[in-house]
Amino acid sequence: MKLILRYFLLLMITLTPLYAQKDITGYWEGKIKMLSMNLDFQIKLQKQNKALIALMSIPSQKVKDYKLAVFTQNKTKVHFELPSSAGTAQFDGTLKGDSINGSILQAGIKGTFNMFRTAAPIPEAPQDEVVKEQLPYNEDEVAFKSGSILLAGTFTYPKEEKLFPAVVLLTGSGPQNRDEEILGFKIFQLIADYLTRNSIAVLRYDDRGVGGSTGNTMQSTTEDFAGDALAAVEFLKKQKNIDRTKIGFLGHSEGGMIAPMAASNSKDIALMVLMSGPGVNGSESMLEQQRLILKVAKVPQDLIDENIKLQGKINDALLKDKDIKELKEDIRLFAEKDYNGLSAETKKAI
Repeated sequence: MKLILRYFLLLMITLTPLYAQKDITGYWEGKIKMLSMNLDFQIKLQKQNKALIALMSIPSQKVKDYKLAVFTQNKTKVHFELPSSAGTAQFDGTLKGDSINGSILQAGIKGTFNMFRTAAPIPEAPQDEVVKEQLPYNEDEVAFKSGSILLAGTFTYPKEEKLFPAVVLLTGSGPQNRDEEILGFKIFQLIADYLTRNSIAVLRYDDRGVGGSTGNTMQSTTEDFAGDALAAVEFLKKQKNIDRTKIGFLGHSEGGMIAPMAASNSKDIALMVLMSGPGVNGSESMLEQQRLILKVAKVPQDLIDENIKLQGKINDALLKDKDIKELKEDIRLFAEKDYNGLSAETKKAI
């Protein structure tokens, strides 16, 4: 009996290291691949009260030591999340040796990532951070009213004492911050920096309910956002260093629809720049967007066609102010279809 017990203890001692959780604290470098994006990133990992603390940097996007709210390790499985205005990016990877490889999911879009341990501390990135004291222009934190809504933003303008043209940046769909930050990529911060360095003042602001702004984006209409854009123009008109005859909009995605809508109600708009704005009406745009999301989620084509057909009927009823109750039976039949053969992710997309 003692001999058996001795062998059992020896076996447990031998196997324990195989099941022990590997220490992954230290320095890691990696790459994110998503759609056409190919981003290098770095993560510093350290223990604090038995919890993992992760600081993520994306040098090309001027993101440095961003503390990730979620970073967990369960044996060989690693999970972390990078929040952004486009929706939180979920990273799920597998630890093997000194590398971690896995997948990314954000707003129904998939990508991959890989990272590997580096022996030495990650060197500082080149001096490309936007440091306020070193900016060649002025940068002010501002706020202005749009009806009962308070909008908070950043106003950048050249230091010279003369009048400058100005541009209001208008974000895309969904709750966006003033930088229109997606996966750490601060699109509007970079655009504002470039324009202001080239003698154009820029006003960018948080969407309703985001950052320092009040209200609620999801309970607001495109018409509300057009009103916010005009309120931004009124703010610029009151600034002493702005040429009132040279104020314009730069709209991205839905902002490309908001800009002309706002401009049609104002005589103060001298120019518009539309980036990836819709070229068709809102209903067609939403149907195509829905079609592409379902395709990425690998929903069978026949279900995609049925979904789009039903959504088209709903859109038509709303546009013509019809009673949507007439479509109640169609909606019920579609909702009660047999989806047992589909994955949980695909069901969610439908």
